[in-house]
Amino acid sequence: MKQTILILALALTAACALPSDAHAQDGRAAIEAPSGCEPVRLERSPCCPEVCPPKCLPYDVPCGTCCWQWELSIAAWFPASDGRMNVRGREVDVDSSISEGIESFIDHGESFFQGRIKGWYGKWGFRLAGQFVTYADGVSFREGGAGIDAEASLNMWQADVSYCISKCPLEPDCNGCTGSIAYEVFAGIRYFDIEGEIDPARLPGVQRSRDFVDPIIGARVTYDLGNRWMFDLEGDIGGFGIGSDFSWSLRASARYRFTDWFSLEGGWKALDIDYADGSGANRFEWDVLFHGPYLAFNFNF
Repeated sequence: MKQTILILALALTAACALPSDAHAQDGRAAIEAPSGCEPVRLERSPCCPEVCPPKCLPYDVPCGTCCWQWELSIAAWFPASDGRMNVRGREVDVDSSISEGIESFIDHGESFFQGRIKGWYGKWGFRLAGQFVTYADGVSFREGGAGIDAEASLNMWQADVSYCISKCPLEPDCNGCTGSIAYEVFAGIRYFDIEGEIDPARLPGVQRSRDFVDPIIGARVTYDLGNRWMFDLEGDIGGFGIGSDFSWSLRASARYRFTDWFSLEGGWKALDIDYADGSGANRFEWDVLFHGPYLAFNFNF
C-alpha cells in the first residue's frame, strides 16, 4: 500500500514539472520588466544570490545560473524508526521515536549525519551525498514482544544527475530581482551498507551485514521567493529488485539565506528500504522506515 502511495505522489510531482503553454520552449517565461521600470543587470547580491558573473538577468537564465555554482551541505538528521530486521533467522522490531533519536545523539553519541556536495550549470546539475545512521541505545529492539539488546547501522552514498525541465520566473521588480519555480528530474544510484547485530541474554550473539546498489529516479520542485527564502519538495523511488526490493525517499525543506554564501535549511526527511537476502542461518532482512526532522548548514561558492 505504501509503495502505491509513494509512486502516485512521485508521479504527481513529476507531472507538475511539465512546462505550461505560457512558457517558452526552452523553459523560459516571456517576461518583460514592469511598466516604467528599466531592467538592470546585477552582480551577486543577497536579493538575487543565484546571479553570478558574467552579468545576466535572473529571468534570462532558464535554471538560474550563468556559470558553475557549488554547494556544500552538512546536516544532522534525527529520525524515528519503524520496521524490522532479520539476522540469521532471528527477527527483531526496530522502533524508536524522534525524541529517543535526539536523546541517543546527545547522550550516547550515536550518529545521524548527512553530507552533500552539489554542482550545477544552466539546466544540468549533479550531486554526491552521504548519510550515516547508527542505532543501539536509542532504539527499542524487541523479539517476540520481549526487549533485547541489538544494534543497527546504515551507511548510504548517493550520486545522481539532474536536468531542469523548466524554470518559471515570477514578475521581476524594478531592481531586476525575481522569484521562480523550478522543476527538475534526476536519476542516479544509491549505495547501501547495512549491518545488524543481535545480542540476546545468555545466548551467542549473531551479526550480519550486506551492501548493495539501487538505481533511483526522482523529481524535485524548488520555489525561490527571490529574496532570502527558498522551499524544496523532492521524492525518489529505487531498487526495483536490482538491489533492494523497493526503496523510496521524500524530503520537504525551507531555507533562509543569511548571505550569498551561507544559508540555514530545515525540513523533514523520510527514507524507507525493503531488502531481503538468503535463507535460514544466512538470512538477512531489513525493512525499516526512517523519518524525522533535519537541520543543515549550506555553504555556496
